[in-house]
Amino acid sequence: FCLAGIVLLDNPYLILWMATAICFINLSQELHKWSHMSSSQVSAWINFLQELNIIVSRKSHLAHHRPPFEGNYCIVSGHCNPFLDNTGFFRGLESIVFSITGNMPR
Repeated sequence: FCLAGIVLLDNPYLILWMATAICFINLSQELHKWSHMSSSQVSAWINFLQELNIIVSRKSHLAHHRPPFEGNYCIVSGHCNPFLDNTGFFRGLESIVFSITGNMPR
């Protein structure tokens, strides 16, 4: 979708925005992937950034995959998790999805 938009659009600002969005989307997925890998599977500098909590750490993110599965959804740095969890932000989104689709959260 984004790549097709870049090719078909003639607005340089929109093209730049879409290219930047693609880069950050890809980066966020890499950060998420690294949070699932053991420290021996990633570069030392990734471990360093995780230890400093600059990017999401394994411990922080993997809490999201343990019961009761109610928090720690942020996959880039995890810095927003306390606020979003305490305000019920994701519970609210799940309620909206349920009201529209009838699908219960897992």
